[in-house]
Amino acid sequence: MVDDDPRRRRAGADLGYNRPHMEAPREEMTDDSTEWFREPTRREHWIAAALFTGFGVFFVALFVVLEGWWFRWIVLVLGLYSIAHAIGHARDARHAKRMGQ
Repeated sequence: MVDDDPRRRRAGADLGYNRPHMEAPREEMTDDSTEWFREPTRREHWIAAALFTGFGVFFVALFVVLEGWWFRWIVLVLGLYSIAHAIGHARDARHAKRMGQ
């Protein structure tokens, strides 16, 4: 393999020893890498729904506590948005395939 990068030639650096780590051969690249970018499982959707519901309830409760402060309306919007997002995760969890989860 020939190194045609002029920056490396000028610096006199020979980085050939690290070449196998920098470029994976084509035959080693499989579809297993798609596991990094898979859709969330039903269980993960339910976990996300529970977390977003908890955050939403916390923000709505914080809205009640922060009486007299203008920023409390933004906190209420964050809480309602979080609850809406939790409903979306719950909906996705119900419609997701059951894959042993």
